Amino acid sequence: MKESSVSTGPDAVYLKYLGEGTAHLQRCEECAEFFFPPRVLCPHCASTSYKWSPISGKGTIYSSTFVSPAKEDGPGHSVLIVQLEEGPRLLGTSPDVTAADGKIGEKVRAVIEPFQSGSRLSFRIDES
Repeated sequence: MKESSVSTGPDAVYLKYLGEGTAHLQRCEECAEFFFPPRVLCPHCASTSYKWSPISGKGTIYSSTFVSPAKEDGPGHSVLIVQLEEGPRLLGTSPDVTAADGKIGEKVRAVIEPFQSGSRLSFRIDES
């Protein structure tokens, strides 16, 4: 795992999994709901008992916008809010989705990619 500015707590565990090439989210052991962002207590039932579980990474576009930087800064990219099959919504980028694409409800899948000094989730159109 690469160095991160987050060294302890649930954020660090989330980033550790991404650095290892897998996507995990917290799942409450009391109500069985997945939740994100990482935290020490379940937002659904307030339990402090949770485990880290792998996710499918499959979801649908809940919202999207296209960022058009200055020409010298390179091509634009989409920023998406994705509703995961497991429940939580995640924010991420997508090089596959252009200003004309990104239809709400379109199926996407998460991929882990290098970013700065660590890793992040990005989304691609799900062709399956």
